[in-house]
Amino acid sequence: MPARAFTFPAKAAARVNDYARVLDDAGKAAIEERLAAFESESSDQVVVAIIPSLDGQAIEDVAVRVFESWGLGQKEKNNGVLLLVAMSDRRARIEVGYGLEDRLTDALSRRILEDRLFPAFHTKDYVAGVLAACNGIIEATRGAYVSPPRKRNVVPLASVLVPLAILVIFILLGLRGGSGISGGGRRRSYRSGPIFWGGGGGFGGGGGGFGGFSGGGGMSGGGGASGSW
Repeated sequence: MPARAFTFPAKAAARVNDYARVLDDAGKAAIEERLAAFESESSDQVVVAIIPSLDGQAIEDVAVRVFESWGLGQKEKNNGVLLLVAMSDRRARIEVGYGLEDRLTDALSRRILEDRLFPAFHTKDYVAGVLAACNGIIEATRGAYVSPPRKRNVVPLASVLVPLAILVIFILLGLRGGSGISGGGRRRSYRSGPIFWGGGGGFGGGGGGFGGFSGGGGMSGGGGASGSW
């Protein structure tokens, strides 16, 4: 018997809505508390929705419909943000309200997914990934987003010294037996390796108060970014 398609509720229950049940209670509560505090101080509203599947729909279409159905952000400011994650599709999207598009740009939204969410999801640390992405969104709205430092590949000292020592030996041997050598020398060529750059369902009406959370009727114009992990 085929599984029923996931259906979004007409209203969100909270700022963190884990319909796929991948967050533990403590982690979910910590993210909720972080987003509530940010909303209290800034009025900007960040909401998370984690769903089992997109059921074949485009994540961009689902995100816009959920955003406007839930009425994220304030109606007069359009200052809402939706972080939508589809687990079985391994896709995520940051959907941005009109009023925040100048700060939370498409490029920054993509960086947040690639810098913060996807690395943690690769290791199945879902709480850390969602919290890091939410913190990135908050930083971006404040104009203070900084990408986390990337791990550098440290070349072992021996891998440098051994070839160098062999080269020196060959040079010395050449000097010892090289009397009368003339003409053009050898041209040393370097080959560099490749460089990798890291770089839905049923919808109902708008906001209303529920569980300490309310959507104010904000709108989204499709700004943000999507990606896969």
